[in-house]
Amino acid sequence: MLAENPRAAKMLGSSAADSVPFPSLTSSRSSSSPATTETGSSTWNGGAVRRQRIVLRWTRAVQALARRVLGHDQVSLARFSRTALNDDDSKSLALYLVMTYSVMAVQFLSGCMLWNIGLVAVSLTKLFDSTVLVASLAAMMVSKRPPDSAFSFGYGRFEVLASFTTSCFLLFNAFFTCMESLHVLLTNAPISMHRRVVFEVIGLVVNAFGAYRFTCGRLGEGVTRSGARQANLHCVYLYILCDALSRIVFLFLAFFPESSLSYLLSAICNACVAIYLVWPVFIHTSLTLLQARPTEEADALRRCIRDISAFDGVLECRTANFWSLVPGDLVGTLHVRIRSDASEAAVLDFAHTVLAKSARHPTIQIDKDSVIE
Repeated sequence: MLAENPRAAKMLGSSAADSVPFPSLTSSRSSSSPATTETGSSTWNGGAVRRQRIVLRWTRAVQALARRVLGHDQVSLARFSRTALNDDDSKSLALYLVMTYSVMAVQFLSGCMLWNIGLVAVSLTKLFDSTVLVASLAAMMVSKRPPDSAFSFGYGRFEVLASFTTSCFLLFNAFFTCMESLHVLLTNAPISMHRRVVFEVIGLVVNAFGAYRFTCGRLGEGVTRSGARQANLHCVYLYILCDALSRIVFLFLAFFPESSLSYLLSAICNACVAIYLVWPVFIHTSLTLLQARPTEEADALRRCIRDISAFDGVLECRTANFWSLVPGDLVGTLHVRIRSDASEAAVLDFAHTVLAKSARHPTIQIDKDSVIE
């Protein structure tokens, strides 16, 4: 039929040629735009690429923060996890945090699904409260680093700083909880307790587990003589104890909501915890950070200086400065003036031997007198 009508065949060939796009335009279009299906939907997922870029950016930011906190030799998560698992205290605290955050996540999701703003608010509050335990865990990790040019005495004071932060938080928490209980007692304001009882019981079980694992932080001769790690464990134990006490008071209020004695009991318990348990820890850790001399070591240091002054050839001991690096670890300097005919080595050895009973890092300066007495 085409052969019989050559004019039609020529027109058909020209239309087919016109329907083919220009080669350069075709190649540029196929390289710059995503492929489309018959329905017109794009097969190139731009949202996934953007999400990958955001995740990569946040990963680099976290790695940079880890380099600053942990050092350039401990950036990887595997090394950080290995360091945490090799230490029993860090492993126990990490396990307690995982259990606590799991309960918070379930409580938050339950509040979102049930449209209960009370559950959501409580879970977010507990999430903010538990950040002090994360700081304690980070202090345990950093304190294992050896001394360097930046911290010549080591990183043990990081745990003292974590203990001070935890004690400050517990004091503020006890104060505001006490004020809230007194406000409810005086104004008879209603408190929503629906659906919180189950999560409070679960949280109390988690607190019982944490109290069992960190009982060693409560034992010993006290916070001031047990070292930085024991002080940190003691503060972690106090946090768990205060959290468990608040849950017990809430359960008591849930069973006796109309009793004004319940709110008064809550205020009294928080005040007792703040004054009797947390305040001594706050005082001792603050004095340690301020480089104050421990009062319980004053008599021992006075005896040491008296013994050095009575040594043969020593004229006087002056400029005795001693301060606490961590609880139970003293650093100090002593200026000793001796006779010109006295032996510097003998006096120095005797002074180091005497001060070694109280101070682990003594620095002694010996000056000879110009006149023989």
